[in-house]
Amino acid sequence: MARITRARWWLAAGVILTTVVTVGTASSLSVTSSNLTSYRTCVIQGYPSTATAESDSMVQQDNTGTNYGTATTMEVQSRSSNKNHRGFVKFDLTKCSPAIASTASVKLATLRVLVSALASSCRTDDVYRVTATWTESAITWTNQPATSGTATGSANVGSTPCANSTTNGYVNWDVTADVSTFVAGTATNFGWMVRDRTENSSGTNLNTYVTKDAGVLGSAPQLVINYS
Repeated sequence: MARITRARWWLAAGVILTTVVTVGTASSLSVTSSNLTSYRTCVIQGYPSTATAESDSMVQQDNTGTNYGTATTMEVQSRSSNKNHRGFVKFDLTKCSPAIASTASVKLATLRVLVSALASSCRTDDVYRVTATWTESAITWTNQPATSGTATGSANVGSTPCANSTTNGYVNWDVTADVSTFVAGTATNFGWMVRDRTENSSGTNLNTYVTKDAGVLGSAPQLVINYS
């Protein structure tokens, strides 16, 4: 099947929008009209740093009352002696224009965060759906919100051999199931927590990710939603 892409792009308030049409070959189209498929892609990202489309922060177990809402990095660390670090990120789906209808079918939703420094070994960083409200200017280890009991997605991140072993590259988590519930209204969108799968490990197991406060377009966290 040949792909013909007709796309409209624009960036405003941290949102990139495009409409994509995939068209089958002439011979396949003579068989059935279902070969004509149209879907849209909305990319929500935290750029510029003042954009309200995205929020991010981290919490540190060894600094329980400190807020890191303006930090330029988000640390995911597993370390003994109560020194675990976690990241939090959320996106405002209403920034997509046109709005994603509650009846829309979410084909794929990907959380993308750029890693700037890698752990010395390969770690598994999991994302969990957050189930209570939080703000990037107030969240701390002490008041961090609850999350779902099961990880939505996972990524192996760290020094080689590891699936994500290159600094300044985006790490991707499949969050299609969560975004589908956000769109349908069966779950409230409070974003995600990113944490090491095996916290309290010996040594310093730290992956460092870039936040919107770094102020760099090509480094900002993103949520990419393909839907129809």
